[in-house]
Amino acid sequence: MTCIRIGNFGEMPLDHRRLSIWLKPEDLVQLCRIGLDHPDIHFEIFYGASDNERGWWDNHRAYEFGYRPTGRAEDFREHAMAEQAKMPRDPIGDFYQAEDSAASSSMATRAGLLTEKSSQIFALRRRSSRLWLLPQLFFQLLL
Repeated sequence: MTCIRIGNFGEMPLDHRRLSIWLKPEDLVQLCRIGLDHPDIHFEIFYGASDNERGWWDNHRAYEFGYRPTGRAEDFREHAMAEQAKMPRDPIGDFYQAEDSAASSSMATRAGLLTEKSSQIFALRRRSSRLWLLPQLFFQLLL
C-alpha cells in the first residue's frame, strides 16, 4: 500500500507557496506506478511533489523506489510570482510558508495574530513541528 501526500496538483504552480509543493501530472502518474509495480510494498508514504528547488519534504523513499520527477516548479517562477503579486496579503499563509521563520513570526505578531509571548513559544515549537502550530494559531485568533 502506498500513501501519496499530494502537495498541489496542476499544470503549473500558481503562486509563491505552490513553488514548494507543486506536483506535475506526469509525476503523479510515476508515483502511482510505483505502487502498482511494487506489490511487495507493505506501506510507504510518498510526498506528491515534483523536483521543486524550494521544496522541504523528504521524499527519499520514493526516490529509492525509482521516482524521477520531471517537473520543476522553478521553470514557472516568473508566472507564479506575477500571479502572487495580484493576490491580497495573507499573514497566516506567510507565517507558515515564509522562507525566514524569524521574519514570519514577527510579521504575524505585527499583524496582531500572535501575542509576543505566543510568538516566542511558536518559534521554539516551529522547529519541531509545523502541524503543532495550526491549532495553536486558531486558538490565538479566538482570544
